Amino acid sequence: IDKLEKVIWDGLFQVLHESEDLKKDYKKRYDKELGSKERFKGIRRVLEDKKERIINDFLKKLDKLIEMGIDEDIIEKLDKKYKEDKLEISNEIEKIKDEEKKREVKESIEGYIELLKLDLNNEYNIKRERNRIKLIDKYIEDVVVERKDNKLYNIDLNMYLKDLGKYENENLEIIEDGYFYILKVKST
Repeated sequence: IDKLEKVIWDGLFQVLHESEDLKKDYKKRYDKELGSKERFKGIRRVLEDKKERIINDFLKKLDKLIEMGIDEDIIEKLDKKYKEDKLEISNEIEKIKDEEKKREVKESIEGYIELLKLDLNNEYNIKRERNRIKLIDKYIEDVVVERKDNKLYNIDLNMYLKDLGKYENENLEIIEDGYFYILKVKST
């Protein structure tokens, strides 16, 4: 399954590099001087806000419980839950910061194709599974895998993009660790 996921991921990005739809979007983005996509900045901000809400909610609940004279065992359980939630959010924030550090940034971009390649390269290298799934869901409607023989697979990728560039009605062939994959890319 890992090989299959890698093949689909690689195939998706080969198609995205040639997609006329994406090129048009990036031409508009470049013309409006919007620059590279900041995919993780918004996610990090949301997580930081969530962490702040957890802290504030905990403190409010703690004050109420103390006023009510609630048993210390209940307060300790609440404190433990609070610390677990805070640690989980903190870990997610650190993962986002790591992804942000990995992103390639350029001071000046010479054209929309360079901007497209920069963003696609950054997206290809994303490690967080949630973000990979979001990208797949954004571009791929469904995947059908058919095993032809021991090392040959046909994969149909039905994509939301209208203009797939050079892969329109063409097969994409990928060889991975001795396995042969034929991707049939279709526009929906």
